[in-house]
Amino acid sequence: YAVVAAGLFLRRGWVLAAVTGTFVLVWFLGNVLRIPIDVVRIWSSPIIFEFLLGFYLAFGRSLWLRSGRTLPSIPGVTIAIIAIIAGHILFLGRGASPWINALVGLVTVSLCVLIRNPPPKDIARRTLVRLGDSSYSLYLSHNMALLAVGVLWRGIFGAAAIWAYVPVMIVTALAGAHLCYLMVERPSTKWLRGVLR
Repeated sequence: YAVVAAGLFLRRGWVLAAVTGTFVLVWFLGNVLRIPIDVVRIWSSPIIFEFLLGFYLAFGRSLWLRSGRTLPSIPGVTIAIIAIIAGHILFLGRGASPWINALVGLVTVSLCVLIRNPPPKDIARRTLVRLGDSSYSLYLSHNMALLAVGVLWRGIFGAAAIWAYVPVMIVTALAGAHLCYLMVERPSTKWLRGVLR
């Protein structure tokens, strides 16, 4: 995270090189040199390259739009994405190779990022856009929501009504993440963009 954040202060042409070099170095340390440090072992799994592919997708999208061209529109792309994810879960499941998981992730994310999406007009699409906006905050803060709800739930209900714990935890995590996005992530991103211009 420090390297990605530091990339904001580099020249645009150096950001991808710095992030790519760092990710490849971490993978090399964990898989070739096999350094016995838990953090290196965890982050040197193939999932690190999913993050890297995300950077390249965003960079490619930015270059495409800056050239004056528009993104293609594919009818039924949402249904295709749902079908790919559902097929992966039903037919491959947890036993799939990490590379298969990465490939499915790459295809679905590419369809989301590289296709023109109509403006969200109905409440369902607007809700999904809000969820997408706060997804990074959700990624960073969901453990705190799990901990807080778990401690409170055990203190109030003990082991009773465990069926209601999961929905309460999900709603709490989503609400907390959106508040974090509105109060921390969006203002700080706006401030950083102003500083770096």
